[in-house]
Amino acid sequence: MKNIFLPFFAIIIGFSCSKDPIPGPVPLPVKNVTKISSSPNDYQVFEYNSERLITKYIGQWTNGTGAINKITHLMEYNGSQLVKTTNDIGYTFYTYQNNLLSKAENFYLSGKKLSTFLFHYTPQKKLDYVIEQIAFPVAGGAEETKVSYQYNANGNVMRMDFAYRLHTTEPFMLDFSKVFEQYDNHPNPEPTGILGNFIPGIILHINNPVKVNNLNKFGNPTGYSRYEYHYDASGYPIQRKHFIAAGSVENPPVIFQYEY
Repeated sequence: MKNIFLPFFAIIIGFSCSKDPIPGPVPLPVKNVTKISSSPNDYQVFEYNSERLITKYIGQWTNGTGAINKITHLMEYNGSQLVKTTNDIGYTFYTYQNNLLSKAENFYLSGKKLSTFLFHYTPQKKLDYVIEQIAFPVAGGAEETKVSYQYNANGNVMRMDFAYRLHTTEPFMLDFSKVFEQYDNHPNPEPTGILGNFIPGIILHINNPVKVNNLNKFGNPTGYSRYEYHYDASGYPIQRKHFIAAGSVENPPVIFQYEY
């Protein structure tokens, strides 16, 4: 199956079944990153309100044909809870249960339903897995997808499993996995993207990933991503080099610059 995991609002994919206690609430980074760019035409921009919640996100990138794509997300809140996101393609409504996000419903601008995300948590209130229910599956395509998360003792995600099922009466089938082999010990200022949603309180990467291995559905390695960082005097990254390897052969890095 192809293009199973292309979530509606995903511009970036953020870098769970540990039962160990996760230490206390995770504080927000002292600094808010406002821009991450790899070229004048390829960047992410974040705007925040006085509560340091994201109110606007702009993603621009050069696609495979050389054309430039751009999308703008606007966020609305009720207190500290995200209740609606609108972008150039459609909008999302968010529902909460026990102060945790339980559901995100995605629509096209026309009002046609696209999909529903269902969020599930561990007893420690860490994100456990997300199920996407696709409103109108393509012929032969999946009716549901699932992303599961496992964490290390520091609260960083150490594994993400991507699965799907063609029919809701069938079990989920693993499609591929990402294993986070190593992190640095510096704060990660980048907002966590969960299937394209920036949800306050949900954090996957307290620190910055250094090595991420890609596995196929059989658990065999297919490549990896490796990252090198430069930091400012406060320990926050100001540059990231992203090396991508297909198999074991690394390509020259893409270099990202951070602005605060």
